[in-house]
Amino acid sequence: MMAFFMVFTQNILGMASVLVGGIATGMRVFDALTDPIVGFLIDKTDGKFGKYRPYMVIGSVIMNVSMIAIFFCPSTLPSVAKLIYIIGFYALYVIGYTCQTCVTKGGQTAITNDPEQRPVFTISDSIASSLVNAGLSFFLTTMLAPKYEGGLLNPVVWQKIVFIAVGIQIFFTVLAILGIWEKDRTEYFGFGQKNDAKFSFKEFGRILVGNKGLRYLMISANTEKIGWMIYNSTVVYFYANILVNSSLQGTLATAAIIPTILASTVGPIIARKKGMKKIYVISNVCSLICIGGILLLRPDANYGMPLLIMIMLERAAATVSVYLSNPMIADCADYELYRTGRYIPGMVGSLFSFADKFVSSLSTFILGVALAIAGYGDKVITPNVPAEGTLRTTLLICMFVIPAVCHVVSLISMKFYPLDGKTMMKVQIENAQKRHQAKN
Repeated sequence: MMAFFMVFTQNILGMASVLVGGIATGMRVFDALTDPIVGFLIDKTDGKFGKYRPYMVIGSVIMNVSMIAIFFCPSTLPSVAKLIYIIGFYALYVIGYTCQTCVTKGGQTAITNDPEQRPVFTISDSIASSLVNAGLSFFLTTMLAPKYEGGLLNPVVWQKIVFIAVGIQIFFTVLAILGIWEKDRTEYFGFGQKNDAKFSFKEFGRILVGNKGLRYLMISANTEKIGWMIYNSTVVYFYANILVNSSLQGTLATAAIIPTILASTVGPIIARKKGMKKIYVISNVCSLICIGGILLLRPDANYGMPLLIMIMLERAAATVSVYLSNPMIADCADYELYRTGRYIPGMVGSLFSFADKFVSSLSTFILGVALAIAGYGDKVITPNVPAEGTLRTTLLICMFVIPAVCHVVSLISMKFYPLDGKTMMKVQIENAQKRHQAKN
């Protein structure tokens, strides 16, 4: 839902693109700063309700209340009041979001440490996310918006879709809580003992220096995330102003579910035998090749089926690598346990998230600045009107060229990532031996 933040605030609330980009960037930086705090608290928590479940519940409540408030922001508010309102509720949303994302990264270490099981997380994660994102996008652009005068420029459209998004979020939070319930206990944390070790925020520096796997995964995955987010921020404009068919976004996203599910299933299955690093690299290369094909086809209003197929394949490949980074973070946490004997998945995961959010905070700001340079910083970009000249070039650069550059940087970083399949098998065997010794 928050991928539509820039479209909503610029076209409904009348806020300038550079201002909106600045807000989004500032909030992502704030989001990054909250990660180490929440990760630290998670590692200190081990009560009757477990280590992870309390943060899942708290995060869900905060996220949903603030998201409803954002998309119900009165457009009649004075400019300063509107700015304060949006910043305040966005900051609140960030706190809830951080609580849940830190659990996503840290909780996997409790669910399983089997190198053959862990990639399976990517299958359910990417398929569920693709189904929800495609379904929400299809419903918004193809079914809901056409029913109202002005379509996506009508505030009522956004007020209706946000409640659907909230319902979906609550549903999946309940499933997540049920899924981790059995393993959210001390015996599944690290070596199966209470974590009585004294540690402070200084540990973040020691982790970053000593954990080579986490260091290079941060560079690779977070660079790729920039391209992913800029793509998602630009995609509405691409369909509405490059292909000049805004309803096609939802339709194509729905059609892309099939190749995405296939890629998201086959990739992790191979990763179970060959290691997650190999599939992560392959998916990056495939996405990069597809981007080259898209640009060669010169997308415009006279698009054909080859272009649409190439777009679907690119999203399928990119989805695999983006979601595969989550279980790879769990590998880094287990590597930290192997390396130092400390079970601190919250701190390992939040350190990754800190860099992720700090770096990817640039994405919306980059798009905002790019639109301002193109002369559309404070203008409404009307849907289904062809983008020409500088605006067209700007949208294509943000949609495809920047993600392509990010893929290249990501692949270079993976050359130095040490946690391949063989290394992780060695790590898990030694951790299992130490766990057995501690139990006896």
